[in-house]
Amino acid sequence: MHKKRGLFAVMTALLFSLTLLGLTPTQAITATPNATKVQQQVTATKKMLKNIKTLAAYSTKDYDREGQFGDAWLDVNGNGCDTRNDMLKRDLVKEVFNDSCEIASGVLRDRYTLKTINFKRGVGTSLAVQIDHIIPLAFAWRSGAHSWGLGKRVAFANDPINLMAVDGPTNSSKSDSGPDEWLPPNSNYHCTYV
Repeated sequence: MHKKRGLFAVMTALLFSLTLLGLTPTQAITATPNATKVQQQVTATKKMLKNIKTLAAYSTKDYDREGQFGDAWLDVNGNGCDTRNDMLKRDLVKEVFNDSCEIASGVLRDRYTLKTINFKRGVGTSLAVQIDHIIPLAFAWRSGAHSWGLGKRVAFANDPINLMAVDGPTNSSKSDSGPDEWLPPNSNYHCTYV
């Protein structure tokens, strides 16, 4: 697990460095004129990585989703709609509403699987589309959120930047794994996801 996290950190730093240079990984491999720049950036990245401190993950024995991150899907932005419906409205197309907030149906073009999923609200159908915490709450708890105040954790649990409507079974298979342990089946979405 630690080797995976180390590799993840190196890959993230390298991708960040290449982005700063305006290069894709393929361009960096094939670009002769920029080879010196790339080597300089790789050297600088390695130096930066040596200074990164790693800590053991915090225990999840006292983790409680609602106790530490508040009730699921609050209306934190005060628009009268809960976060789940805000995310469905943002990520679905062809939405049909039950009222001004509640989405009755719509179509999701899932970025994790490339599936087109027809969403229909109901006991047997709603789980086909779930709202994913890209950085899962339990993962965040283990990685430092245990030291945040409740207000910050509630805001994080409902932050649209960290939320996305996705294929339900794929989200369930992810569980509380972070990006160092799980990537979406759609390999073309890996860099964006990370």
